[in-house]
Amino acid sequence: MFSLRQRGSPKQKSAARTFWLGLLCSVVCSACFAQAPANDNFTNAIVLYGSSTTFSGTLSNATFESGERPDGCNAYNFDGGGSVWWSWTATNSTTVVIDVLASTAANNAGLSVHTGADVASVTDLDCSGLDLINRYIRFAATAGTTYHLRLWGLPGSFTSSFTFRLTATTAPVILAPPQAQTVAESASVMFGVIAGGFPPLKYQWQFAGNELPGQTAPTLVLHYLAGDRAGGYSVVVTNSGGVTTSAVATLTISPIPPLLLAPVNSPDKNYFSFSLAGETGRLYRVWATTNLVNWMDEESLNPDPGYPALVLNTNATSVYSIPIVTGQKFLRASHYVNKEICIAQLQAIDHAKKFWAIEVRHYILSTVTEQDITPYLKGPVLCPSGGTTFADSYSITDVASPPLCQKVPALHVLPP
Repeated sequence: MFSLRQRGSPKQKSAARTFWLGLLCSVVCSACFAQAPANDNFTNAIVLYGSSTTFSGTLSNATFESGERPDGCNAYNFDGGGSVWWSWTATNSTTVVIDVLASTAANNAGLSVHTGADVASVTDLDCSGLDLINRYIRFAATAGTTYHLRLWGLPGSFTSSFTFRLTATTAPVILAPPQAQTVAESASVMFGVIAGGFPPLKYQWQFAGNELPGQTAPTLVLHYLAGDRAGGYSVVVTNSGGVTTSAVATLTISPIPPLLLAPVNSPDKNYFSFSLAGETGRLYRVWATTNLVNWMDEESLNPDPGYPALVLNTNATSVYSIPIVTGQKFLRASHYVNKEICIAQLQAIDHAKKFWAIEVRHYILSTVTEQDITPYLKGPVLCPSGGTTFADSYSITDVASPPLCQKVPALHVLPP
């Protein structure tokens, strides 16, 4: 059996024991009590400066203080969770918008703004959850007043990180500008904008700096695009405090190859067979004429009078046939339904749902109704999946996948 003996004077032995006990305590305490953020308490708030500033934070190891109470945004549980604080003093009387640039939380964290001298007596001005990017809070700031910003959340948000932007201006703030896009000729496109500020906000879309008549919603949907519609699109947002114009989003339109209808050899001489060099899975309308002037639906492909003559291009080698009749006949084919129309409409609906949730501070997007989002769309809400109710619009959740656009309003049927 071995033992460790300390050598030296009693004073040296005492100093050594103190050193090792201190080191042991430090290790144990570090393991048991992780360090809280520097701005964990109201009195230790990080000070923000300027009329436009970006700041970040985390709730890792944050705590709620004694006397801290729930605000109007979401009642939290005092058995868990925490908050961190910032402060900002207004140099001018103006509107302030604080928006979410980045957030990894989901329905368990919020941002709020307050006035007051201590944590127990703050007054709530505005608040919002942090489950969506571009959510924001807004308030009317008075020169010389200090405002307290609180990021708070339940334990599930402790591993999340957040980035915010404070903008002090009376004019609207563009939170998400329209994005540049490249689409095919004859296709559709959707531009959207999200803006913040005191309501009501009004919108006017522009093309090459000129107003587009009637385009006064947060979304802009264009169909049957031709080359002359390529260029710069922007939106002007106004309220009682001023005017803000978004950055220009460039629309590039790529030409598409012509649709090819080609004859195919067939052993049955009573039928004319042909192939369609079109897109797999798309419906095509087949037209016929005897004089190259008057075109009508090819009747042999139209078993139901009054309905168009349609074929579904199931694969690259699809072959179709019509009976040979007396008199020379010419055929052509065209797109029956432009699936990009459906995709653009779904994108507009999804954008309107998000905009509505941001504006009204709502958390559950699945409860959105047609009446909720109609103000954020140009024209009525359509059902691009072919149904007759608003809910049918959401049967396609991945807007990058080809929707089933076989049944659509008459507006969506391509012209001959």
